[in-house]
Parts: sequence; structure tokens; C-alpha cells
Amino acid sequence: GQKWIESGGPILNDLKNDYARSDLNTPVVEFLWEAVALTKQQIEKDFQFFMEFSSPDSDAILINRENIFAHKSVIISKGAVIDASKGPVMIANDTIVKPLSYLEGPLYLGKKCIVEPMTQIKGGCSIGPVCRLGGEVNSVIIQGWTNKVHDGHLGDAYLGQWVNLGAGTVNSNLKNNYSDIDVMVNGTKINTGSKHIGCFIGDYVKTAIGTRLNTGTVIGTGSNIAFNGFPPKTIQPFSWCVGEKIRRNKWEAFIETAKIVKNRRGLDLSPAEEKLLLNIFEV
Repeated sequence: GQKWIESGGPILNDLKNDYARSDLNTPVVEFLWEAVALTKQQIEKDFQFFMEFSSPDSDAILINRENIFAHKSVIISKGAVIDASKGPVMIANDTIVKPLSYLEGPLYLGKKCIVEPMTQIKGGCSIGPVCRLGGEVNSVIIQGWTNKVHDGHLGDAYLGQWVNLGAGTVNSNLKNNYSDIDVMVNGTKINTGSKHIGCFIGDYVKTAIGTRLNTGTVIGTGSNIAFNGFPPKTIQPFSWCVGEKIRRNKWEAFIETAKIVKNRRGLDLSPAEEKLLLNIFEV
């Protein structure tokens, strides 16, 4: 299992038929917004696995302390507020919560994250490892190594890995007429049945300062967004959106930047990941 994944998984290895099979009693997620909607209840279920952590010894304001669990290496600064009255808060190792930030459960905050001062992280958020957070975040899944450092609202959204949101990037998650929100999925318009849908952003996407994203916006892997006004609600992978023009990103330029981004964190772009990105680029 783990060795197969580390060796490149299905990208560099053939699938075999001799794996053990088991039945799982779990919700089936077809669309990303369904995963976001399930986050609160899933955090409640996962809470049991963090019972070995202790309630933090901190000068922060801790509300419903018995539902707050943090690894002993976590630093929670004086003046921060952690509110577990609506659900548990779990904070993994080596994360730093800076002064005057507000964290609300249900919340999972992965290892080595940094929560900047004055940040609001509201209920229903699952944050992957090594993320930097600022501004207002509400009901989101953010995978690892993603930066949403600056002011701006991000709500009812799903972000991949290695995403960087420029200062003032905001997304809408509610239409002015309060109607259900449609999302384009592989060329088909899907009615989500929900009035609260934000954005869905693939790996290695970057947005410029002041970017505004409409409800139900989908941005494909490797895209660069520096658009005048609202960018289109559907942006294909590896798009270069500048001003009011959209062109295709150049593979060589993209992969060079991706390697620089990972090298800055002491990591290398693996052959499996580079091949996966190239497969997406060539579709």
C-alpha cells in the first residue's frame, strides 16, 4: 500500500488485481461541494483519534476547553480565541496560532500551519499541512502547502495543493437572488441544490492581488489568474488569464516555476507528480 504510493502509485505502476478488498460504510462523494458539506460531521467522527492530544496550556481564550485538542508542540499566542462550543477543534503538531486570531469548531488544522494575526477560521474547515492562513475562512477544505495569507473571504470552497491566493482575493458563495448555484463539471452544468457554493481551485493555481471569484467558479490545475473584473466561472487547466485575455500556459515555464516553488520548501518535484501534471496538460 504505502510503498506502492511512494513509488508513484498508478502514475508509474500498473494496477494489479490481487489487492485485498473490503466493504466500507462511508458516504460516497461524487462532487467536491459534497465533500465540503460533509466536513463538519466528518471532523466530529475523527475527533476520537485526537483524544491522545491534550487541551492546550495557553493564555489564549479557550471556549469549551474539553473539546479542544492540540499537540504539545503547538503554539497558541495570548489573545487568540478558540471556540469549540459548536464542535471540536483539533490542531496538529508544530502549528502556530498568532495573537487575536479566532478559530471556531468543527475544525481540523494540520501540522506546521501558521495562522496570522486577526484571522477568522469559522466552523467546517479542514486545513492540510504547512498552510498559511489569514483573513476570513469558512467551510473550506484546503489541501497541503497552500497559502491564503492575506485579508479576503474564502467560503464554501475546495483548494488543492500549492495554491497561492494573492492579497485581497475573495470569493462569493451566495447569489443575490438566493437561488441554487450551478457548477460546470466536464462541460456539463450541474445544479448543486445548494445556495452556498464558493470556488474550486486546482493544484498550483495562483491568483493576483484583488482577484474576485464568482459563485461556483472552477479553476483548473496550473492556472494563473490576474483578470480585470470577475474571471470566467470555468477556467481550463494551465490557463494564463491576464487583463481580459486568456491563453494557454507554456509547459516549460509552468514546470520551472513549480520546481522553484517546491525547492523553496526543501522539496523536489517527483517524477510521478511531473508525469501526472503533464498528463493533465496534454488532455
